[in-house]
Amino acid sequence: MIYTLTLPPDTGARAQAQANAQGLAVEEYLVSLIEDALPAPKPRTGAELVALLKKEGIIGMWADREDMKGQRGVRQPAPARNYRTGT
Repeated sequence: MIYTLTLPPDTGARAQAQANAQGLAVEEYLVSLIEDALPAPKPRTGAELVALLKKEGIIGMWADREDMKGQRGVRQPAPARNYRTGT
């Protein structure tokens, strides 16, 4: 979509200065501001939710922790127990 904005001179100058500082064109800088201000679309499927959680670092956030290595995974069955002997 194409929109045309008319910014006050001071606002335009500040936007240009910030864009230059980040090595962006002023248009790219303004688009990034708008994208950051808008809420992200909600996932509609399980696959979209998993992709979002991976992107946000929630899934796999403890993959590098040494104290978590060797822990039983979520999908591994629990070891069989003998209820008569308690083991």
